[in-house]
Amino acid sequence: MTRWQRPTHPLQLIWGLLIWSAWFVLIYAAQALSCTRPTAHALSGITALNGMLLIAGLVLAAALVALMWRCVRATRVPRLPATERFIALAAAVLHGSAAFSVLFVAVPLWSLPPCL
Repeated sequence: MTRWQRPTHPLQLIWGLLIWSAWFVLIYAAQALSCTRPTAHALSGITALNGMLLIAGLVLAAALVALMWRCVRATRVPRLPATERFIALAAAVLHGSAAFSVLFVAVPLWSLPPCL
């Protein structure tokens, strides 16, 4: 494991929110691109695209929760300096908020029609 992948590295403070923001842009781009070729179910709300985006959101939220859990476990190491423990704890909170944000956006996508 390289240094920047460790839960105590300062880059952990932005990874979760960067992942969330890239996912956010990609899902709305997919929603917009699906309007170029509307299907018969496009106005009903429940489409295959919505199902795939929901599944992708659940997988991404699970990955962010795993990152959060890894950072929480790192805070329990007794020999860590206080600054590294703080970075790991703050990163865990940020990863958790990114996972919540993914779910907050992904769950309503289940019934949102691609073309409004």
